[in-house]
Amino acid sequence: MEIGRFNSLEVLKKVDFGIYLDGGDGIEILMPRRYVPESAEIGQIIDAFIYRDSEDRLIATTVRPLVQVGECAYLKVQAVNHIGAFLDWGLPKDLLVPFNQMATPLKEGDSCVVVAYVDKKTGRIAASTRLSLFLKETGTGFHIGQQVALQVVSRSDLGVKAVINGTHLGLIFHAEIKDSLSIGQRVKGFIKRVRSDDQRIDLALDAARAMTRKDLHSQILQFLRDNNGVMSITDKSSPEVIMSEFGASKAAFKKALGAMYKEKLVILSAEEVKLVPGAEKIKKQVKPTKPARDKKLKIEKTSRAPKKERGKKPKSVASSEKASKETNKETWPESKNAKPNKTDKAQSVSKQEKPDEEEVIDPSSPWAAAMKKTKNKNKAG
Repeated sequence: MEIGRFNSLEVLKKVDFGIYLDGGDGIEILMPRRYVPESAEIGQIIDAFIYRDSEDRLIATTVRPLVQVGECAYLKVQAVNHIGAFLDWGLPKDLLVPFNQMATPLKEGDSCVVVAYVDKKTGRIAASTRLSLFLKETGTGFHIGQQVALQVVSRSDLGVKAVINGTHLGLIFHAEIKDSLSIGQRVKGFIKRVRSDDQRIDLALDAARAMTRKDLHSQILQFLRDNNGVMSITDKSSPEVIMSEFGASKAAFKKALGAMYKEKLVILSAEEVKLVPGAEKIKKQVKPTKPARDKKLKIEKTSRAPKKERGKKPKSVASSEKASKETNKETWPESKNAKPNKTDKAQSVSKQEKPDEEEVIDPSSPWAAAMKKTKNKNKAG
């Protein structure tokens, strides 16, 4: 038997003010007459919700409360006293939210999302607005694109926090919200991602935004691995079946299967989809990435000389040759015995400054030889 939940219990006996149910371990639980079904007989099994009354006695009822232990609900505050806030949850005895279980102070008339729990000290059913103490904030057991039931809890600078399937907490970023959402509102949503750093869950309200094609590829592959490489869901399956299992539209599912078929990962037929043995290993072989090729090309380009410098000699060689020429140019005219060739004479004469007519010419200079040759020609003419 679980307190705060519905239990299937056997009718032990009938009395004027109701019936007693078998709670196990010799415990008899009273169901007041106003809750007893007309067809109730001894030995019959009845579904009943178990809670404690104001005197801490276990009571059974067939009335369904607005929330059960472990669930979340949006409830209204009926009253506040020195103990805490009391919420209307559909039963005669209001549900208590102790002060130490309030995320923010509550006052009469407020409405808030709470989670119901059993207090370990008193054994009574209570509620809390500090949802993170009872619900998980990390993603385990979810896959990208999975359809989930959401209930809006609170707002923040980043977006809207929501309860996922009554068991986890996630965040809907502002960019994902098209229409306004109100606290306590229940909506359909999808798992967008589980963050790699802290494992927290991001949500989407649109299936198309929740899953990329790459995500859907990974999900289909994982489904095939988990089912011995075969699945009966094909591109011929109904949109409802595809959405239920993969959280994707039929069009997106068909595109993903088509891409996987082109990559030779799967074999398609009208009845089933099969994973090609060893296909994943082939796909996972390391290939040079684009950045690596770009880097290689960059290295090759930098090793070639710029266009302007192509064909030029290195500076060290050019400097050496220039120095050698200047040395030869300065030394050969000073040597009286040296016999320069005609080219050297012409270069030397062209580069030297022409002396004035009144100037006495040194017979050993190149100009003296040039002038003498000119005079001889003139005489001959």
